[in-house]
Amino acid sequence: TETPEFPEEEEEVDPRIQGELEKLNQSTDDINRWESELEDYRQRFRAVLVEATVKLDEQTKKIGRAVDESKPYWEARRVARQPYFELKSKSITYSLMQLKRRVDERQTKLAAAKAQYRTALNNLETISEEIHAHRRSITTATREQGVGSEGDGDGNEDIANFKMESDGLSSE
Repeated sequence: TETPEFPEEEEEVDPRIQGELEKLNQSTDDINRWESELEDYRQRFRAVLVEATVKLDEQTKKIGRAVDESKPYWEARRVARQPYFELKSKSITYSLMQLKRRVDERQTKLAAAKAQYRTALNNLETISEEIHAHRRSITTATREQGVGSEGDGDGNEDIANFKMESDGLSSE
């Protein structure tokens, strides 16, 4: 049977829906990819920091006693090796900055993908609301009068002319 809410003939699907669904799918793929890459770079960044901290602590323990025992030698060595350590420090700093830049880039791309996802979802919601409003306007315009609503009057004339007759059992 045919109901006003679900007519048997199929409605043509609004073409905007397909476009928004594709944007939604692409945004979901982007979000997943950027979250994965972001987590990967964060792990790399933490690993490099941990490794640098461990090496620094080892060097401090190893060199600390020797420095106390042979301070003049170590002072001369420090001065001689200063350019090497500065270069190494700059290299580590550069690597950390590169990783940090990559983390920041992934965070930016992730935020953009999430914004695109929200936009597509909002567009789908708007399209859906438009379709439902259109359907409601069609069903409201095509409804027939309900049972007992025949005639042009307000329906009160039958009640005004109604007389109750005694059934012989009730007391009056």
